[in-house]
Amino acid sequence: MTQYVFIRGACYMRSRWVLIVLLVILTTQCFGQPEKKISGDTSFWFNEQKDDSSKFGLSNLMTSQDSFHFRFCTAGHIIDIWTQDGKVYKGNLVIYTFGYKEQKAERGYTPFTGPLYDTIAALDSNSARKAYALIKSVSQIPSQNAIKGWQSGFDGVEYIFQVSTPSTFNFRSYWTPLAQDSTLIEAKIIEKFVSDLDSLASYKSNCRKFTGSLKPGPYANGGGMVMIKLTPEQNAYYRRTKPYRDYLDSVRSHLNKYLSDTLTRLIENQGLHLSFCDIFLKFSTENKLIKVKTADELTGKEDRRNFRLCRKAIIDAFRSIEINFVHSQLAYWKEVQIGSDGIIVYDTSDYFAEPVMAK
Repeated sequence: MTQYVFIRGACYMRSRWVLIVLLVILTTQCFGQPEKKISGDTSFWFNEQKDDSSKFGLSNLMTSQDSFHFRFCTAGHIIDIWTQDGKVYKGNLVIYTFGYKEQKAERGYTPFTGPLYDTIAALDSNSARKAYALIKSVSQIPSQNAIKGWQSGFDGVEYIFQVSTPSTFNFRSYWTPLAQDSTLIEAKIIEKFVSDLDSLASYKSNCRKFTGSLKPGPYANGGGMVMIKLTPEQNAYYRRTKPYRDYLDSVRSHLNKYLSDTLTRLIENQGLHLSFCDIFLKFSTENKLIKVKTADELTGKEDRRNFRLCRKAIIDAFRSIEINFVHSQLAYWKEVQIGSDGIIVYDTSDYFAEPVMAK
Protein backbone atom coordinates (compact mmCIF):
# COMPACT_ATOMS: atom_id res chain seq x y z
CA MET A 1 0.00 0.00 0.00
CA THR A 2 1.33 3.38 -0.95
CA GLN A 3 1.88 5.71 2.01
CA TYR A 4 1.65 9.55 1.93
CA VAL A 5 2.77 12.43 4.11
CA PHE A 6 1.41 16.02 4.06
CA ILE A 7 3.90 18.84 3.69
CA ARG A 8 2.49 22.42 3.69
CA GLY A 9 -0.89 21.16 2.44
CA ALA A 10 0.50 19.13 -0.46
CA CYS A 11 0.57 15.37 -0.74
CA TYR A 12 3.80 13.55 -1.59
CA MET A 13 4.94 9.94 -1.80
CA ARG A 14 7.23 8.88 1.00
CA SER A 15 10.58 8.47 -0.67
CA ARG A 16 13.99 9.98 -0.72
CA TRP A 17 12.50 12.96 -2.63
CA VAL A 18 10.60 14.01 0.47
CA LEU A 19 13.87 14.86 2.17
CA ILE A 20 14.90 17.04 -0.77
CA VAL A 21 11.58 18.89 -0.78
CA LEU A 22 11.83 19.49 2.96
CA LEU A 23 15.35 20.85 2.60
CA VAL A 24 14.28 23.24 -0.17
CA ILE A 25 11.33 24.52 1.88
CA LEU A 26 13.40 24.97 5.02
CA THR A 27 16.16 26.72 3.12
CA THR A 28 13.67 29.15 1.57
CA GLN A 29 12.06 29.87 4.92
CA CYS A 30 15.37 30.42 6.68
CA PHE A 31 17.06 32.61 4.11
CA GLY A 32 14.13 34.10 2.15
CA GLN A 33 14.63 35.98 -1.07
CA PRO A 34 18.11 37.42 -1.72
CA GLU A 35 18.39 41.07 -0.72
CA LYS A 36 17.97 43.56 -3.52
CA LYS A 37 20.49 46.24 -4.41
CA ILE A 38 18.90 49.55 -3.35
CA SER A 39 19.61 52.83 -5.13
CA GLY A 40 18.23 56.36 -5.32
CA ASP A 41 17.15 58.58 -2.44
CA THR A 42 16.80 56.52 0.75
CA SER A 43 16.25 59.41 3.16
CA PHE A 44 12.94 60.80 4.44
CA TRP A 45 10.38 59.70 1.83
CA PHE A 46 11.90 56.23 1.49
CA ASN A 47 11.18 55.53 5.17
CA GLU A 48 7.74 57.16 4.98
CA GLN A 49 6.57 55.15 1.97
CA LYS A 50 8.10 51.71 2.37
CA ASP A 51 5.34 50.31 4.58
CA ASP A 52 2.39 51.87 2.75
CA SER A 53 1.87 49.05 0.25
CA SER A 54 0.10 46.83 2.77
CA LYS A 55 -2.61 49.47 3.37
CA PHE A 56 -3.89 49.01 -0.19
CA GLY A 57 -3.11 45.34 -0.73
CA LEU A 58 -0.25 46.16 -3.11
CA SER A 59 2.88 44.11 -3.73
CA ASN A 60 5.86 44.80 -1.51
CA LEU A 61 8.40 45.97 -4.07
CA MET A 62 11.31 45.19 -1.76
CA THR A 63 10.47 41.48 -2.12
CA SER A 64 8.63 41.41 -5.47
CA GLN A 65 10.03 39.03 -8.06
CA ASP A 66 8.22 40.60 -11.04
CA SER A 67 10.62 41.09 -13.92
CA PHE A 68 9.69 44.80 -13.84
CA HIS A 69 7.41 46.74 -11.49
CA PHE A 70 6.95 50.54 -11.46
CA ARG A 71 4.97 52.41 -8.82
CA PHE A 72 4.01 56.09 -8.93
CA CYS A 73 2.75 57.61 -5.66
CA THR A 74 1.40 61.01 -4.79
CA ALA A 75 -1.11 62.19 -2.21
CA GLY A 76 -4.45 60.57 -3.01
CA HIS A 77 -3.50 58.10 -5.71
CA ILE A 78 -1.05 55.39 -6.78
CA ILE A 79 -0.41 53.87 -10.20
CA ASP A 80 1.20 50.42 -10.50
CA ILE A 81 2.60 49.09 -13.80
CA TRP A 82 4.22 45.67 -13.94
CA THR A 83 5.07 42.61 -15.99
CA GLN A 84 6.15 39.16 -14.92
CA ASP A 85 7.51 38.00 -18.25
CA GLY A 86 8.15 41.11 -20.37
CA LYS A 87 5.25 40.16 -22.64
CA VAL A 88 2.03 40.74 -20.73
CA TYR A 89 1.70 44.11 -18.99
CA LYS A 90 -0.71 44.94 -16.19
CA GLY A 91 -1.63 48.05 -14.28
CA ASN A 92 -3.74 49.34 -11.40
CA LEU A 93 -4.90 52.78 -10.34
CA VAL A 94 -5.53 53.19 -6.61
CA ILE A 95 -7.46 56.27 -5.45
CA TYR A 96 -7.77 56.78 -1.73
CA THR A 97 -8.59 59.15 1.08
CA PHE A 98 -9.05 58.98 4.83
CA GLY A 99 -11.90 60.20 6.95
CA TYR A 100 -10.76 63.26 8.88
CA LYS A 101 -11.71 64.74 12.20
CA GLU A 102 -10.13 66.73 14.97
CA GLN A 103 -9.69 65.37 18.46
CA LYS A 104 -9.90 67.68 21.43
CA ALA A 105 -6.63 67.96 23.34
CA GLU A 106 -5.96 69.57 26.71
CA ARG A 107 -6.15 73.09 25.29
CA GLY A 108 -6.68 72.77 21.58
CA TYR A 109 -7.33 70.27 18.82
CA THR A 110 -5.16 67.75 17.05
CA PRO A 111 -5.86 66.23 13.61
CA PHE A 112 -6.89 62.59 13.53
CA THR A 113 -6.98 60.39 10.47
CA GLY A 114 -10.03 58.16 10.36
CA PRO A 115 -10.95 55.12 8.26
CA LEU A 116 -9.43 54.47 4.84
CA TYR A 117 -11.63 54.73 1.74
CA ASP A 118 -10.13 53.49 -1.51
CA THR A 119 -10.94 52.08 -4.92
CA ILE A 120 -8.83 50.12 -7.39
CA ALA A 121 -9.33 50.32 -11.16
CA ALA A 122 -7.41 47.97 -13.47
CA LEU A 123 -5.79 49.35 -16.60
CA ASP A 124 -6.45 47.44 -19.80
CA SER A 125 -3.43 45.64 -21.26
CA ASN A 126 -2.97 48.19 -24.06
CA SER A 127 -2.89 51.14 -21.64
CA ALA A 128 -0.53 49.23 -19.34
CA ARG A 129 1.84 48.55 -22.25
CA LYS A 130 1.76 52.23 -23.26
CA ALA A 131 2.47 53.22 -19.66
CA TYR A 132 5.46 50.88 -19.61
CA ALA A 133 6.83 52.56 -22.74
CA LEU A 134 6.19 55.97 -21.17
CA ILE A 135 8.25 55.09 -18.10
CA LYS A 136 11.38 55.01 -20.27
CA SER A 137 11.17 58.81 -20.59
CA VAL A 138 12.04 59.22 -16.89
CA SER A 139 14.20 56.16 -16.37
CA GLN A 140 17.47 58.11 -16.50
CA ILE A 141 16.39 61.07 -14.35
CA PRO A 142 17.86 60.80 -10.84
CA SER A 143 16.08 61.70 -7.62
CA GLN A 144 15.74 65.42 -6.92
CA ASN A 145 18.63 65.46 -4.42
CA ALA A 146 20.95 64.67 -7.34
CA ILE A 147 19.54 67.38 -9.66
CA LYS A 148 21.34 70.71 -9.39
CA GLY A 149 18.94 73.56 -8.69
CA TRP A 150 15.95 71.46 -7.61
CA GLN A 151 14.19 73.23 -4.74
CA SER A 152 12.12 71.76 -1.90
CA GLY A 153 9.28 73.24 0.11
CA PHE A 154 6.69 72.46 2.77
CA ASP A 155 3.50 72.66 0.70
CA GLY A 156 2.95 71.70 -2.92
CA VAL A 157 3.00 68.07 -4.11
CA GLU A 158 5.43 65.19 -3.83
CA TYR A 159 5.91 62.66 -6.64
CA ILE A 160 7.51 59.31 -5.77
CA PHE A 161 8.79 56.77 -8.30
CA GLN A 162 9.68 53.22 -7.26
CA VAL A 163 11.17 50.68 -9.67
CA SER A 164 11.67 47.02 -8.79
CA THR A 165 13.29 44.07 -10.58
CA PRO A 166 14.13 40.68 -9.06
CA SER A 167 17.54 41.98 -7.96
CA THR A 168 17.22 45.80 -7.69
CA PHE A 169 15.05 48.47 -6.09
CA ASN A 170 15.21 52.17 -7.00
CA PHE A 171 13.47 54.98 -5.10
CA ARG A 172 13.16 58.59 -6.31
CA SER A 173 11.22 61.60 -5.07
CA TYR A 174 10.43 65.01 -6.62
CA TRP A 175 8.88 68.02 -4.90
CA THR A 176 6.46 70.07 -7.05
CA PRO A 177 8.00 70.09 -10.55
CA LEU A 178 5.76 73.03 -11.52
CA ALA A 179 7.40 75.17 -8.83
CA GLN A 180 10.91 74.66 -10.20
CA ASP A 181 12.85 77.12 -12.32
CA SER A 182 11.66 77.21 -15.93
CA THR A 183 15.17 76.25 -17.12
CA LEU A 184 15.12 72.94 -15.23
CA ILE A 185 14.48 70.45 -18.04
CA GLU A 186 14.08 67.47 -15.70
CA ALA A 187 11.13 69.14 -13.96
CA LYS A 188 9.32 69.65 -17.28
CA ILE A 189 9.89 66.02 -18.29
CA ILE A 190 8.60 64.68 -14.96
CA GLU A 191 5.51 66.89 -14.95
CA LYS A 192 4.62 65.80 -18.51
CA PHE A 193 5.24 62.16 -17.61
CA VAL A 194 2.88 62.32 -14.61
CA SER A 195 0.21 64.07 -16.68
CA ASP A 196 0.46 61.45 -19.45
CA LEU A 197 0.48 58.56 -16.96
CA ASP A 198 -2.62 59.91 -15.21
CA SER A 199 -4.31 60.19 -18.59
CA LEU A 200 -3.53 56.56 -19.50
CA ALA A 201 -4.96 55.47 -16.14
CA SER A 202 -8.10 57.63 -16.66
CA TYR A 203 -7.35 59.23 -13.32
CA LYS A 204 -9.71 62.21 -13.61
CA SER A 205 -12.82 60.22 -14.52
CA ASN A 206 -12.08 57.54 -11.91
CA CYS A 207 -11.48 60.23 -9.30
CA ARG A 208 -14.88 61.81 -10.04
CA LYS A 209 -16.57 58.44 -9.58
CA PHE A 210 -14.71 57.84 -6.34
CA THR A 211 -15.44 61.24 -4.77
CA GLY A 212 -19.05 60.90 -5.91
CA SER A 213 -19.35 57.72 -3.82
CA LEU A 214 -18.18 59.40 -0.59
CA LYS A 215 -20.57 60.70 2.03
CA PRO A 216 -20.51 64.44 2.84
CA GLY A 217 -17.81 65.33 5.34
CA PRO A 218 -14.10 66.10 5.68
CA TYR A 219 -11.39 63.88 4.18
CA ALA A 220 -7.60 63.97 4.06
CA ASN A 221 -5.25 62.11 1.72
CA GLY A 222 -1.93 62.67 3.44
CA GLY A 223 -0.94 65.71 1.40
CA GLY A 224 -1.55 68.30 4.08
CA MET A 225 -4.90 69.40 2.65
CA VAL A 226 -8.37 68.60 3.94
CA MET A 227 -11.13 68.08 1.36
CA ILE A 228 -14.71 68.73 2.41
CA LYS A 229 -17.50 67.06 0.47
CA LEU A 230 -20.46 69.37 0.85
CA THR A 231 -23.99 68.52 1.85
CA PRO A 232 -26.77 69.59 -0.56
CA GLU A 233 -27.44 72.59 1.71
CA GLN A 234 -23.78 73.62 1.67
CA ASN A 235 -23.69 73.23 -2.11
CA ALA A 236 -26.68 75.55 -2.43
CA TYR A 237 -25.03 78.07 -0.12
CA TYR A 238 -21.77 77.82 -2.08
CA ARG A 239 -23.53 78.58 -5.37
CA ARG A 240 -25.60 81.38 -3.88
CA THR A 241 -22.61 83.15 -2.32
CA LYS A 242 -20.18 82.69 -5.21
CA PRO A 243 -20.43 86.36 -6.35
CA TYR A 244 -19.58 87.49 -2.81
CA ARG A 245 -16.58 85.17 -2.63
CA ASP A 246 -15.46 86.29 -6.07
CA TYR A 247 -15.49 89.86 -4.75
CA LEU A 248 -13.37 88.87 -1.74
CA ASP A 249 -10.94 87.14 -4.10
CA SER A 250 -10.67 90.32 -6.15
CA VAL A 251 -9.51 92.37 -3.13
CA ARG A 252 -7.52 89.59 -1.50
CA SER A 253 -4.00 90.67 -2.54
CA HIS A 254 -4.55 94.33 -1.63
CA LEU A 255 -6.19 93.48 1.71
CA ASN A 256 -3.62 90.85 2.74
CA LYS A 257 -0.69 93.16 1.96
CA TYR A 258 -2.32 96.06 3.80
CA LEU A 259 -2.98 93.93 6.89
CA SER A 260 0.49 92.32 6.80
CA ASP A 261 2.31 95.66 6.55
CA THR A 262 0.09 97.46 9.06
CA LEU A 263 0.13 94.70 11.70
CA THR A 264 3.89 94.32 11.35
CA ARG A 265 4.40 98.06 11.90
CA LEU A 266 2.00 98.34 14.83
CA ILE A 267 3.13 95.23 16.69
CA GLU A 268 6.82 95.95 16.16
CA ASN A 269 6.24 99.43 17.60
CA GLN A 270 4.96 97.76 20.76
CA GLY A 271 8.36 96.17 21.25
CA LEU A 272 6.97 92.62 21.16
CA HIS A 273 8.97 89.73 19.73
CA LEU A 274 6.38 87.03 19.22
CA SER A 275 6.56 83.74 17.36
CA PHE A 276 3.28 81.89 16.89
CA CYS A 277 1.72 80.02 13.99
CA ASP A 278 -1.82 79.35 12.78
CA ILE A 279 -3.77 82.26 14.20
CA PHE A 280 -7.15 82.85 12.58
CA LEU A 281 -8.98 86.17 12.45
CA LYS A 282 -12.69 86.51 11.71
CA PHE A 283 -14.11 89.76 10.33
CA SER A 284 -17.70 90.91 10.13
CA THR A 285 -19.32 92.34 7.00
CA GLU A 286 -18.41 95.76 8.48
CA ASN A 287 -14.74 94.64 8.51
CA LYS A 288 -14.58 94.55 12.30
CA LEU A 289 -12.36 91.97 13.99
CA ILE A 290 -14.76 89.71 15.91
CA LYS A 291 -12.69 86.58 16.71
CA VAL A 292 -9.05 85.62 17.26
CA LYS A 293 -8.40 81.87 17.50
CA THR A 294 -5.62 79.36 17.05
CA ALA A 295 -5.31 75.85 15.62
CA ASP A 296 -2.16 75.13 17.63
CA GLU A 297 -2.16 72.86 20.65
CA LEU A 298 -1.79 74.88 23.84
CA THR A 299 -0.48 72.14 26.11
CA GLY A 300 1.92 74.12 28.30
CA LYS A 301 1.92 77.33 30.32
CA GLU A 302 4.38 78.96 27.93
CA ASP A 303 2.16 78.14 24.93
CA ARG A 304 -0.89 79.60 26.59
CA ARG A 305 0.99 82.70 27.69
CA ASN A 306 2.44 83.19 24.22
CA PHE A 307 -0.98 82.93 22.59
CA ARG A 308 -2.50 85.40 25.04
CA LEU A 309 0.25 87.89 24.19
CA CYS A 310 -0.33 87.37 20.46
CA ARG A 311 -4.08 87.71 20.83
CA LYS A 312 -3.81 90.89 22.90
CA ALA A 313 -1.29 92.43 20.50
CA ILE A 314 -3.55 91.75 17.50
CA ILE A 315 -6.70 93.06 19.20
CA ASP A 316 -4.86 96.20 20.35
CA ALA A 317 -3.51 96.78 16.84
CA PHE A 318 -6.98 96.56 15.27
CA ARG A 319 -8.22 99.38 17.48
CA SER A 320 -6.40 101.70 15.10
CA ILE A 321 -6.85 99.78 11.81
CA GLU A 322 -9.52 100.89 9.35
CA ILE A 323 -10.52 98.64 6.45
CA ASN A 324 -12.68 101.09 4.52
CA PHE A 325 -11.89 99.81 1.03
CA VAL A 326 -13.55 96.37 1.44
CA HIS A 327 -17.33 96.02 1.01
CA SER A 328 -18.08 92.35 1.69
CA GLN A 329 -21.50 90.72 1.91
CA LEU A 330 -19.98 87.82 3.88
CA ALA A 331 -18.09 87.50 7.12
CA TYR A 332 -14.61 86.26 6.25
CA TRP A 333 -11.53 84.68 7.80
CA LYS A 334 -7.83 85.46 7.49
CA GLU A 335 -4.90 83.39 8.69
CA VAL A 336 -1.90 85.00 10.35
CA GLN A 337 1.66 83.90 10.98
CA ILE A 338 3.82 85.91 13.36
CA GLY A 339 7.57 85.47 13.10
CA SER A 340 10.86 87.26 13.54
CA ASP A 341 10.59 88.78 10.05
CA GLY A 342 7.17 90.29 10.65
CA ILE A 343 3.56 89.30 10.16
CA ILE A 344 2.11 87.55 7.12
CA VAL A 345 -1.65 87.58 6.49
CA TYR A 346 -3.16 85.18 3.95
CA ASP A 347 -6.42 83.43 3.17
CA THR A 348 -8.01 80.42 4.79
CA SER A 349 -10.28 78.41 2.48
CA ASP A 350 -13.03 77.68 5.02
CA TYR A 351 -16.25 79.27 3.66
CA PHE A 352 -18.77 77.14 5.49
CA ALA A 353 -17.90 76.90 9.15
CA GLU A 354 -15.49 78.23 11.69
CA PRO A 355 -12.13 76.44 11.80
CA VAL A 356 -12.03 73.90 14.62
CA MET A 357 -9.69 75.53 17.10
CA ALA A 358 -8.92 76.23 20.71
CA LYS A 359 -11.30 78.46 22.59
